[in-house]
Amino acid sequence: ETPKIAFAPILDLFSVPSISINFLSNNSWSKTSYPSNLLDMILLTLSTAFITPFGTDLKTVKSDVKISDKASISPDPSKKTDYTSPVKFTVTAENGTTKNTYTVTVKLEKNNEAKILSWKIGDKTAAISGTDISITVAYGTDIKTITSTVEISPKAKISPDPSQATDFTNPVDFTVTAEDGTTKTYKVKVKLGKSNQAKILSWKIGNRIAIINSTNITIILATGTDLKTIISDVKISPKASISPDPSKKTDFTSPVDFTVTAEDGTTTKTYKVT
Repeated sequence: ETPKIAFAPILDLFSVPSISINFLSNNSWSKTSYPSNLLDMILLTLSTAFITPFGTDLKTVKSDVKISDKASISPDPSKKTDYTSPVKFTVTAENGTTKNTYTVTVKLEKNNEAKILSWKIGDKTAAISGTDISITVAYGTDIKTITSTVEISPKAKISPDPSQATDFTNPVDFTVTAEDGTTKTYKVKVKLGKSNQAKILSWKIGNRIAIINSTNITIILATGTDLKTIISDVKISPKASISPDPSKKTDFTSPVDFTVTAEDGTTTKTYKVT
């Protein structure tokens, strides 16, 4: 008898020089490519204990194989076999001379995962919650020209390209397309961090401009000015605050300390104004 081969579960045995097998998500094979005169041939699953969908290690596949009674097969498909390339199996009949060689090609199904796995801007890592991604970047970052480093599912694609300069003035939608065409859209929000700048940039009283030397500020006023009721025009770092309020009447008969607090609420700097 011509030696024959079938993969378990066992149905009709068949004899064909080349078999092409696809792993499907439901762990079944499809009739994909075989001679037209064998249309009634049915290919079923490998042992589900060893096979999973996308992600299966094709280098360590074990197979359940049924061959003709008293025949032998080489190499042994029940042992770990590397299917990264087609594998030839030779079935030898009991008489030791009649042989049939099969080429088995194993292909993984296309990946259906369309995920953003991580998102980074510089050294900042985003928080991912479902399809919402949020990240805070350092104050002063040009939010209109952000480039991101993004990790997505294997063999997936993302659009628009986050590695290109992107304007995040408003949230931006990014669509990930899996290898099998499945899509998922994420909304990415980028926020500027709070400023740590706590500076006095300029100090004016009337038309007189003060000299700022580090944290010492000196201003000379006209003779006869009432130093007890001075109102100052002061510019400080964006989003910072200053205390006491120099726009209120202040007694400068002695030097006065003013403290500037940055937007972050923790960075402070004290200036002495004379």
